[in-house]
Amino acid sequence: FYIDDQFPTTWIPFIKKGVESWNSAFEAIGYKNVLVAKLYPKDDPAFDPNNIRYNCIKFAPSNAQDVLASNWVDPRSGEILSASMLISQGIADRISQDLFLHTAAADKRMRTANIPVSAIGDALTYMVMQKTGQNLGLLKNYGGSAAIPVDSLRSGTYTQKYGITNSVMDDAIYNIVAQPGDMEKGVVMTQTKLGRYDNYAINWLYRPTDFQKSLEEEEALQSKFITEKLLKSKS
Repeated sequence: FYIDDQFPTTWIPFIKKGVESWNSAFEAIGYKNVLVAKLYPKDDPAFDPNNIRYNCIKFAPSNAQDVLASNWVDPRSGEILSASMLISQGIADRISQDLFLHTAAADKRMRTANIPVSAIGDALTYMVMQKTGQNLGLLKNYGGSAAIPVDSLRSGTYTQKYGITNSVMDDAIYNIVAQPGDMEKGVVMTQTKLGRYDNYAINWLYRPTDFQKSLEEEEALQSKFITEKLLKSKS
């Protein structure tokens, strides 16, 4: 992905992290450096952010509070030909409001008009992770957070290991369960890593299966993916 150089400089590392976080899921199935995010090239006269040959993350100088994703897919094969994102300037205002509403009870840093850049950046990372997942073919998964017991969301050990939702395709950006004193115990307030479902979905969608001789063998292999996951979750 090429990142618009008109973004505030403080946003760029968080946008880059949101895209490249998916690499850990691809590495688990044998692919390295699948996703790379870098600024628009200044030394390439052929570069055009409006050409679908280039996957771009564009900045919209607008009061809109959106992060949008779109892609072009070959209907014959399912191949993703091009993908893009649009991030509006007003998203920072939305994040600041949400951080105050959802996390100020447990996080004293949010009880101010000047929300820390790092906190805004963490939420932006989540949003970019979600839209990158959408561009990779994943759908919304609102069951991602429902599968986590409420008491686990107040555990520093649990949230640092697994985050606060099993999927960034959920909309559970903030830990709305955390109470005063939880953050000091290490409880995570904003999801900034892939969930367990996200890794499973990448395995299902992108793990090579074309060495199978027939559709029946491919179906059997994919059924094995499910069985392995179920057995692992019970162990």
